[in-house]
Amino acid sequence: MVKYSHVRLMIMCDEAGYHEVATRLHVEPSDTKIESEVPPSGLTHTWMLDSPLDATQGDPTTRLESLADAIDPFAEKLVALDDRFRRFIDIVYHVTPQHVGGISGEFDWFRCPADLMRRISGWNLDVSYEMFWFDHPDWERLKYPWWQRWFKRRTSH
Repeated sequence: MVKYSHVRLMIMCDEAGYHEVATRLHVEPSDTKIESEVPPSGLTHTWMLDSPLDATQGDPTTRLESLADAIDPFAEKLVALDDRFRRFIDIVYHVTPQHVGGISGEFDWFRCPADLMRRISGWNLDVSYEMFWFDHPDWERLKYPWWQRWFKRRTSH
């Protein structure tokens, strides 16, 4: 079961930069986020544009192609943005197992065709892909660190 998933263009900046991004691109973001992580200003603003397709409508590659189609109309403006705006495509896929004590059957495949890679690289965008699989039924907490297990095997003979 997909717990959470997104495919989105992200542009990180400060507050003044956020307004500049919105003005230059002439595109309303799908979402925005403000975090207090980056000195000296203490605030990071993120302008985000989600793929028109959600997790139920396509795999990550299909959703990335849909996002690229959405970026096309303002791609030249995106490339012309000042380098101080950190911009990239973020793909996140969180899954949880469906069957307690067994393999859940969740699987995700990310394949980026060359023509799609050319489009994205032409816009000077990095792509970040993260997959998280929570509470996998085969995961067991180890009682001892690896070096203690190794040492016990060596000394038990």
